[in-house]
Amino acid sequence: MAKEVFPKLTEAQVRKLATPQSFERGQRYFKDGAIVEPLLQGNELRAECASSEDEPYELSVAFDKKGVAEMDCTCSYDQGGACKHLVALLLTCIRQPQAIRRLDSLDKILAERGKEELIAIIKQMVKRDAKLLQVIELAAAAPKPGKPMNVTVYRNQARRAMNSESPQMIERELKSLREAAARLAKAGDWLSAGAIYHAAFDEAVSGYDDLVHSMDDDGDICVLIDNLAEGLKKCLEKSQADGKTRLAWIETMLEAYLTDIEIGGIDLAPTATEAVLELANDAEWAWVEDQLRGEIGASRDFRRECLVGFLTEGLEKRKRTEDADELIRELGTPEQRTYLLIGEGKIAEAMKMVKKIVAGKPGLVTQFADALLTAGAKQEALALVMEHGSNHWQNRDWLAKYYRKHGTPREAVEAQMKLFLASPRAETFKGLREVGKKARDWDAIRADALGRLEQEEKIGALIVIALHEGEVARALELLPRVKTSGWLSSDYKWEVAQAAEKEHPQAAIALYQELAERSIGNRTRGAYQQAVDYLKRARKLVSKLNDEAQWKEYLQNLRVRHPTLRALHEELSKARL
Repeated sequence: MAKEVFPKLTEAQVRKLATPQSFERGQRYFKDGAIVEPLLQGNELRAECASSEDEPYELSVAFDKKGVAEMDCTCSYDQGGACKHLVALLLTCIRQPQAIRRLDSLDKILAERGKEELIAIIKQMVKRDAKLLQVIELAAAAPKPGKPMNVTVYRNQARRAMNSESPQMIERELKSLREAAARLAKAGDWLSAGAIYHAAFDEAVSGYDDLVHSMDDDGDICVLIDNLAEGLKKCLEKSQADGKTRLAWIETMLEAYLTDIEIGGIDLAPTATEAVLELANDAEWAWVEDQLRGEIGASRDFRRECLVGFLTEGLEKRKRTEDADELIRELGTPEQRTYLLIGEGKIAEAMKMVKKIVAGKPGLVTQFADALLTAGAKQEALALVMEHGSNHWQNRDWLAKYYRKHGTPREAVEAQMKLFLASPRAETFKGLREVGKKARDWDAIRADALGRLEQEEKIGALIVIALHEGEVARALELLPRVKTSGWLSSDYKWEVAQAAEKEHPQAAIALYQELAERSIGNRTRGAYQQAVDYLKRARKLVSKLNDEAQWKEYLQNLRVRHPTLRALHEELSKARL
C-alpha cells in the first residue's frame, strides 16, 4: 500500500490559499459531503465534487515537501486562489483523512501486469467511460515504423473540442493535442509533430467563433491556440517538409491572421503572424502577397489598414522597401499614404491630407504631430496641434512634452501648468515641479498652482498633492472639506488613513473606524469582510498605542449597535475582534 505523502495541513494554511468567500463556501461543500471518491496516488490527490451542473467537477491537488504545489479544478472560478471545491477537498484531507483511498503509482501497478491483462483493463475502463476511447484512438494514430500517421483522428479531436460548450473541455483537449505533438518534436520527428500541430491549429482557429470567444474570458483558450502556433512554427523551421506541406502550414497560419482581424484584433495567434512574416520563402511569400492583394481590394478601413501593414512589414523584412512604398501608394489607407509622404519629406503635400483626415478623426492629431516631429517638421507639428484645440486632453499632454523639449522654460511652465490644472494628479504635479525648477521659479509656480486649486475648490487634488509632498497634517486638515458626488467619487479617507499611520496614528484609527462603519452600512457579507480589514489595520495601531481598553469598548459598542447582523458578528469573531 502506498505511503501517505501529503504534508500535514492545517485550516489556517487552507484559509491562506483561498479568499474568505471561497473558504466559507468550501466549508459548506465539505459538510454537505460534495467530495466524491478522493484518491491519493504518489504526491497527487484527485477527486470529484458534486455540482449544480450535469457533470461533477474534477479536482486535483499536487503536494511537495512545503505543502500544496499545484491545484486544478474544472470549474470556471477565476478570482484567485483555491475555489470552493478545492477548499472542500483540502478540508477532507484535514478532517477526514480516513476517507481518502491510497494507491501505488500507475507505473508500479501496470508494470506487474501482462499484455492480455492490460488489454482487459483498458476494455473495462472504456466500458465505464466511453470518452476514454478517444485516448486510445490517439495512441493508435501515432506514427509507427512502416505505417503512416492517421492525422484525421487528431483533427477530429480538435473539432469536437471546439464544438463543445465547455471551456474546460476545450482547454483539456487542446492541451492533450499539444502534448502529443510536443512528444514527437522532442523525439526529433518534426514532420509528424507538425502534422498534429497543423491539424489541431487549423481546427482551433476555424472553430474560434463568437460562442467560444464569449467563453474565453481570461484568454486561456487563445493562449493554447498560440501554443499550437508556436509548435507549428518550430516544425516549419526544423522539419524537411516538402513544398506542398509547407504551403499548407503557411496557409493555415495566414488564415489565423485573417480570422483575428475579423474578430477585432485580439491577438488570437500572434506567433502564426510572425511565422509567415519570418519563415515564408520567396515562392511562399509570392503566394501570400497574391492572396492578400486580392483581400485588400475588397476591404475597407481597419481590415485594409491591417492587410497593407502586414504586407508592408513582410516586404521590408525582405529588403524590398521600394515595393513596400509602392504598395502603400497603390492600396494603402489615406492615413498610411500620409505617413509615407511625411517620411519622404513631402510635408506640404502631407499637410493637405492631414487636414482632411483629422477633420473626421481628431484623435489622430497627436499621432500625425509625432510623425512630423520625427521628420524634423517641428513648426508644422506645433501648428497642427494648436489648430485643433489645445484644450483637448491629448493635445495638452503633447504640448507639455513638446515645450519641455523644444520650448523656452517659460513656455514649458505655461504648458505644464495648463495640463496640471486640467488633470491635477501627482504625476502632472511632478512634471510641473521639474519645469518650474528649470525656470528657477518653483516656489512661486507651486504657490500659484495650489492657489488656483484652492480657488476652484478642488480639495481632492489638494489632498493628493499634500500626500505626494509628505504633508500628512495638511491632508488631514483638508479632509473635512471634501465633497463627494456619486458613488464613483473618492472621499480620500483610505489614502489619508494609510499615510497617517506613522505620525498621526489616532487620526488613522478614527478614519479606519469611519470606513468600517460605512462598509457595514452596505449590508453584505463582502462589505462586512471589508469592514473587518479596516478594523484590523486600526487594531495594529491601537496595540502600538497601548489603548486596548478604549478599543474593546468601541468593539463592544459596535456589536451592540448591530445586534441582528449575524454575518457581521461572524466575520468579527473570525478576525478575533
